[in-house]
Amino acid sequence: MSVPVEASASTKWPVVQLSEVASLVRGVSYPKTDARDEPTDGYVPVLRATNIQDARLVLESSLVHIAKRNVAPAQLLQPGDIVVATSSGSKHLVGKSASLQSPWRGSFGAFCVAIRPQCHIDARFLALFLQSPAYWHQISKKALGVNINNLRRGDVETLLLPLPPLTTQQQVVAEIEKQFSRLDEAVANLKRVKANLKRYKAAVLKAAVEGRLVPTKAELARHEPMELWRTVTVMDVAQVISGFTKNPKRELFARKLPYLRVANVYADELRLNDVEWIGVAESEVEKLLLRRGDLLVVEGNGSPDQIGRVALWDGSIRECVHQNHLIKVRFSDEVLPKWALTWLLSPGGRHEIEQVSSSTSGLHTLSTGKVARLPFPLPPLAEQHRIVAEVDRRLSIVREVESEVDANLKRAQVLRQATLAKAFAT
Repeated sequence: MSVPVEASASTKWPVVQLSEVASLVRGVSYPKTDARDEPTDGYVPVLRATNIQDARLVLESSLVHIAKRNVAPAQLLQPGDIVVATSSGSKHLVGKSASLQSPWRGSFGAFCVAIRPQCHIDARFLALFLQSPAYWHQISKKALGVNINNLRRGDVETLLLPLPPLTTQQQVVAEIEKQFSRLDEAVANLKRVKANLKRYKAAVLKAAVEGRLVPTKAELARHEPMELWRTVTVMDVAQVISGFTKNPKRELFARKLPYLRVANVYADELRLNDVEWIGVAESEVEKLLLRRGDLLVVEGNGSPDQIGRVALWDGSIRECVHQNHLIKVRFSDEVLPKWALTWLLSPGGRHEIEQVSSSTSGLHTLSTGKVARLPFPLPPLAEQHRIVAEVDRRLSIVREVESEVDANLKRAQVLRQATLAKAFAT
């Protein structure tokens, strides 16, 4: 980062406590009876820690509205104020911050604090410092707690930061913003590539299950009679098997086996770095054991786009079983498991899952019965093999590009932190 000589020699800048250049405003406390989810006359929108995302204040959603009588005039946010999360269940989230860029008639909750810069410091300089490695190094030592990590008022007030002259602060801010502008443009381009890859993947899966991805057998050999695709249900061609229910009695069983739960199964992905063990009765082992090629379906989730996540068991853990929140589908020889997976990952398959899982209560759940009744197209076995091979070929290219894009996104974040580290070295 090229900054003026005076600015780059930050070791010569005086180091001050935050309380010397800014005041702290406590968040609003209020009774639940004074809170509303929707805007109402006589009520003020209030930010919470969830509204601080990627160094930006999200003012459009996840707001609570409280009666004005609970909010002191000083607790109304002003442009330049920096909202800091002071309590979180995650050590990596406590201390996250974002500044208010323009006028907004609202406040913030009790699990946050607002830092209000004074005349000796540029508000943008201070906001950037609160994103820097020098800041996070201090926060990691101050945030205390067992299950909940907290920052006390004194923890924030005693934060140390370099304080160059005001003109130098402004020069540093200008240079950082120039560097970040370039990074933001690169990141935006990378995200567009990811979005295009996602659309391409959906298009490949859609074409695959509609018979448009590879030539059909009839097209390859027109003199042969055409074997038609059929529409079947899962129960026509597979066993649908529920898993075990967790209960304290299982600790008494002598035989302990690793088991899969919802946290291990994602869309076409198994995450096996955290697999737990449980007691299993000998009489249920045969039913519960997973076989290579078993399709695993997530039974329930609060989000419709996560319901029915599906993946194939790869046999990477010997003698592994599954919990009842995962439904196991074991196909007959006329179905290639990867074909069934291709269908359920496709837009058409996702639509069928969402249709059967929706409910009037707003919850999204599946059951063995709902999974058993899911319809799907079934081409001849040889055609399933050819389609799956072509899907694998195309999506392997997508995965390679996605991997490179993700690596570049991480590099952009590293560069961002390196820029801040150099600017605020003490």
